[in-house]
Amino acid sequence: IHILQEKIYGLAAEMEAILSVRNSIALETGSKDTIPPCFIEGAPFIEGCFAGTHIIGVSFDFNFDSDRANIKNVEYKNETLGRIFETPLFKEIYLSGISDYKKSNIPAEQAKLMFHKAVDILKNEHCSAENIIRTWIYFPHILDWYEEFNKARDLCFKKFGLIAEDKKQGDKNSDIKLYLPASTGIQGKRFAGEECFMDVLCFMPKSKDQQVSIMTNNRQNEAYEYGSSFSRGIKLSDNHSNRFYISGTASINTKGETVYKNDCQGQIVQTLLSIASLLDTENAGINNIAIATAYCKNTEVYEKTKNIIKSFNLEYIPLIYVLADVCRDDLLFEIDAIAIT
Repeated sequence: IHILQEKIYGLAAEMEAILSVRNSIALETGSKDTIPPCFIEGAPFIEGCFAGTHIIGVSFDFNFDSDRANIKNVEYKNETLGRIFETPLFKEIYLSGISDYKKSNIPAEQAKLMFHKAVDILKNEHCSAENIIRTWIYFPHILDWYEEFNKARDLCFKKFGLIAEDKKQGDKNSDIKLYLPASTGIQGKRFAGEECFMDVLCFMPKSKDQQVSIMTNNRQNEAYEYGSSFSRGIKLSDNHSNRFYISGTASINTKGETVYKNDCQGQIVQTLLSIASLLDTENAGINNIAIATAYCKNTEVYEKTKNIIKSFNLEYIPLIYVLADVCRDDLLFEIDAIAIT
């Protein structure tokens, strides 16, 4: 398996030790096909400093595909920041841990620098912001400035051509959303002074058989209607399979309101039903989830989630549980996922 993206969740205070163990194991096993992972705090609920790791990779028949598929690292200013997987049908670019925080100590400015750096990297690889289908964005202090972040993201998306101002209306709420990637915005920490960092997935089809489409959910309104510029999910499809990139999903209804406040069981069930509904619109289901992260605000939410997952017979879902604040203080739980059919 050729690694395309790797996330490691654990205590930031133990990041160097965890990465040292990870790198020594890669060395001992003779693994040459590795790239720097993105480390996220993601504190574990179990004892210890390590919550888990997600790896996305690709394998193929070398006798058939090796002369048609190409895998190479993304190099930017003497750093390896991701990996490219290219075939005659499409090009995928995975960027990991993108940040430019040393240039500013103002959170909103760090957000703008982060987005511009990502797009600059993609331009070097002959792709653009319009090819971004998924972002995972992490903030150590998400509840302190998430509204400011949304404004900064909108400014960047307008500059990149993902959002267009409605000149006729002239109302900031009447902006036209041309294209919005799927996204997660969640608490996560890495370096001191870093107020945000992100992973990015870019997809550029080369064939009409490769289709990218935005998913909608009849249990939730669009996130941009309450000020967050992302889609509920993105679907990639071809003649052989479908991939569903499910945005961070929480207990929000069709009016954009938090429901089941102070009720962690209600929020967990509401979230699972919303994900099931999103997938159902594409003739898929929760059983098709291949990778997922559950973000729990506290230990009570974690314990309740484990019990609900067990009672619903969903223990086969490959979940990593981490301690994290969601984007609203009254939201207790969130899941993001990738599903495949």
